[in-house]
Amino acid sequence: MSEKQRNSGTLILSRPVEAVARSTDRGEACLVLLHPPGPDIGRRTPLTQRSYVIGRENADLVIPRSAVSRQHSTLSADDAGDWWIADLGSTNGTFVNEERIERRRLADGDQVRFGDAIFKFLNGQNIESAYIVYFNSDWEFLNEAVLLSNHLLGTTRPFRSPMAYTQLARKFGIYRPYFRYQYISDNVKDPVNILKGTYYGPSIGIRVDFADYAAFKLQFNHLFQSSQPAGNGLNAQLAFTF
Repeated sequence: MSEKQRNSGTLILSRPVEAVARSTDRGEACLVLLHPPGPDIGRRTPLTQRSYVIGRENADLVIPRSAVSRQHSTLSADDAGDWWIADLGSTNGTFVNEERIERRRLADGDQVRFGDAIFKFLNGQNIESAYIVYFNSDWEFLNEAVLLSNHLLGTTRPFRSPMAYTQLARKFGIYRPYFRYQYISDNVKDPVNILKGTYYGPSIGIRVDFADYAAFKLQFNHLFQSSQPAGNGLNAQLAFTF
């Protein structure tokens, strides 16, 4: 992609992947955030390195939660392409499918918990996703839709959970106020996902790019959960680029 294409215009990426049942074929591995609820739920973190340290700070994958230790766990891929997770003596433990572990090989669809932060491990084969992005020097319009599928052995149909968000932002110097709407619908009969039901609602926020390598984001959320009354929340995030 050219520099001009990166700085303006419309970019559409679509990547459908067939849902399978614990196949041994490997695709792109990633972690999908399942808990805590909020604006980042459903966010995918591709695992492009061979190994990661996961923790609250000074880590390759930073999880800013008090229940997560500074150096909590490691994720690493062996020569065969299998991913292994290992606990680093964390206070609140590392869990795979709600079983506390010291070291474990991960399978596609496993639920991984670091303290109280819960992710789903996927190898890319049960993800269907599409993106539409438009941006220029002043405006940014982001859209993403993801369909997670769990096809368990012994079942005839997969459990499907759609997730989507749309976000519009306007740049004013170092400030970028934005509006976001997100939607998550987890199949209530899915035995793998910890979240059940539908989450949806708007968010407003502002991102401050106070340096080329650092930004601060403050976001207010007004989210509904199935038939429950709406809940309000405030999130703050500090991000760095290296």
